[in-house]
Amino acid sequence: MGKLSVKNSNVLNSNPAVLPKLSKSTNHLAFKTDINYKQSVNISKSHHLKRDLVILHQNIGGKNNKTDEMAITIAANPPHVLCFTEHHLKSYQLDNILFQNFKLGAKFCRNIYKNGGICIYIHESCQFSNINVQNFCKEKDLEVCGIKLYLPNCTMSIRNIYGSPSGNLEYFLNKLETLLNCILIHWN
Repeated sequence: MGKLSVKNSNVLNSNPAVLPKLSKSTNHLAFKTDINYKQSVNISKSHHLKRDLVILHQNIGGKNNKTDEMAITIAANPPHVLCFTEHHLKSYQLDNILFQNFKLGAKFCRNIYKNGGICIYIHESCQFSNINVQNFCKEKDLEVCGIKLYLPNCTMSIRNIYGSPSGNLEYFLNKLETLLNCILIHWN
């Protein structure tokens, strides 16, 4: 069974957590409503707090060709956390991919099989630590990485999880259950 451990001694960014300041071109950071949402909801921009947490997840199916595209996407409305699945990179390659104002917080890269891989980038204004979940990882079957995000009023655990369609579903479900139980035990 996997064991969950948090590197508390390795908290990155010693400043208190302050969410990213807004650029002049945007007057708020907020969750976007689903365009397929049937109900008509009129939420004014003033309703959104400037300190809303924004997490962007994207299955990018090969990061090398999409770095510029993602940089443009996040520049328009910068999230606090970026979660990417299927980046298709080796560890040394991922370490050299930089997004302005973001740090690579956690990653999993395949060594045996091609493609796959996941990572989490965190805005430089956020305080975080890496959560070691490597014991749960098995290429293709379950790829996971995690961070602990320290916000002004709370601490949040974020995991990025991927299971390949050609992976072992039973392994994925069993290890995912174990991972979720470890999270519950750790946070209680």
